[in-house]
Amino acid sequence: AVAKKFKVERGNVQSLMQNASAFAHMSKMYSQAMGWWEISVLLEKYIERINYGVREEVLPLMELPGVKQARARALFNAGFQSIKALAQARPQDLLNQVTTGGPFFTEKVARKIVREAKKLLEKKAQELRRNAEEMLACADPYYGM
Repeated sequence: AVAKKFKVERGNVQSLMQNASAFAHMSKMYSQAMGWWEISVLLEKYIERINYGVREEVLPLMELPGVKQARARALFNAGFQSIKALAQARPQDLLNQVTTGGPFFTEKVARKIVREAKKLLEKKAQELRRNAEEMLACADPYYGM
């Protein structure tokens, strides 16, 4: 889309994205070395956006296996704007609501997206539980006894 809009070759856009990502990563490392943590945190999100080639609101959907820019945008535009929304959906809901999925957006793909969203949500929940347990153990030495 960017290549067409600005009438440049796709390879040039990809090269520019790689250079921008490398520069942002170096800037992040420099910011950390200087103790500028706020800038480092901002650059981290910027690096993710460059690597995936999407806007910030679509980033969470890019965590799903098999979901690239176009599919993430189609899901987002159809109202599935979070991993939770996808995990709670039925595959048929995706098929009915995603209108720009093209001929490759089949029932099999929809089932996989819902299944992967549920797995990712469970993985994140387990990580949060583990982090909470660690924090509680640090705060109270008698926790869990």
